[in-house]
Amino acid sequence: MKLQQPQFPAMLAAPDCDPAELFFRAAQSEEELEGLHICNGFFPGTDISGQRFRGMIFEGCRFPGSSLRRASFVDVRFLNCDLSNCQLEEAYFNRCECISCKWVGAVLEGCTLRDVKAASVNLQYCNLDHSLFDHVLFENCDLGHAFLTQCRPKKLELEGCRMVQTSVHRTPLQGINLSSCELSGLVVSENFLELKGAVVRADQALELSRLLGIVIE
Repeated sequence: MKLQQPQFPAMLAAPDCDPAELFFRAAQSEEELEGLHICNGFFPGTDISGQRFRGMIFEGCRFPGSSLRRASFVDVRFLNCDLSNCQLEEAYFNRCECISCKWVGAVLEGCTLRDVKAASVNLQYCNLDHSLFDHVLFENCDLGHAFLTQCRPKKLELEGCRMVQTSVHRTPLQGINLSSCELSGLVVSENFLELKGAVVRADQALELSRLLGIVIE
């Protein structure tokens, strides 16, 4: 699957003030933040809901318990960032990359992800329910105990991901290749329709057969 890459300005600028103050001023003026490279920012419990970010890099930033509900990220890269337990309901991501980050317990319910790559990201206990995946790649990510219930995988690839006790209830996996992933204890509906047409290895099929109550000797 070919993804559109983030597009950055020729030169990214460092913030001219404390980034938290920058967020506050942008929220007050309803301005979009653009063309910035923010390094090692610490934003505990910050409410920047609805903020728009474009052509930016967040590197080594931490947002513990912050709210980014309905935020918009276009041409944004997260590198070595921690957004654990953040509230990001209905956020919008377009041409974004997330590399070596932590999103443990983050709430991304109802998000839209288009041309997004997540590589080596810890997404344990993350809530992605009701989200749209349109040209999205999860590569070497930990989705253990994550929630992907009633999602719309328009174009989704999962490579080398850990999916242990992951809920895919009412999310169709037809045509999605899971053969490189670790599958154990997937949470599905009683009719197992989520798994119809998914591509798995023979040993994975053996593991999934346990969901049906089949004992293979």
